[in-house]
Amino acid sequence: MLSEEQIKEIFETLGRLPPEEQKIKAQEILSKLKPEEIKQLQSFQQKANGEQQCPFCLMTEGKIETKKIYDDDRCFAILDIKPANKGHILLIPKKHFAVLTKVDDSLIGHLFIVANHLSEIIYEVVDAQGTNLIAANGPLAGQGVPHALINIIPRFEKDQVQISWMHKEVSEEEMSELQKKISEKASQIKLTKQVEIIEEENKTSELQPRTKIP
Repeated sequence: MLSEEQIKEIFETLGRLPPEEQKIKAQEILSKLKPEEIKQLQSFQQKANGEQQCPFCLMTEGKIETKKIYDDDRCFAILDIKPANKGHILLIPKKHFAVLTKVDDSLIGHLFIVANHLSEIIYEVVDAQGTNLIAANGPLAGQGVPHALINIIPRFEKDQVQISWMHKEVSEEEMSELQKKISEKASQIKLTKQVEIIEEENKTSELQPRTKIP
């Protein structure tokens, strides 16, 4: 386990770096830590900042100015001020969730329906040639903020945005074992009625913002 001095040293080290370098350094540090040590860091940060100080919750409350482009009673979308590409959108649930896996079925369905419509809109507005919808769960997956969200990134030829990984070899035996274990658990997935209703409604109607953005 990490000592309090070690934890403080980590945050002081990150605090001395510019934002674009903080994420790289954080990934380097986290990759060397055990799961329980990562939880220590998260707990320390929550105590230091307080859950109410989540910047995205402050945005929801209107305490931080944003370039808002969409707003309804469950989520809102803003332009990323440090975008991967021009037109990069952040879609954010208004209720606080640390990671997207904690979001209930009804809201997750709503978020991805909105994300899909915004993705279609961004194609037209910036003449994109593709889009990526990205959600990161946890620091080791690249989540650099304490609030669940979906990135909608317009893509262009030779845009230098890198979303890639090194392929790993998995034996046929391991693949079969994974298939068995995952499919057994996946067979227990039950969609909520709210999701089924949302899916049915959106087959025949266009999504409209419920709040006009000035």
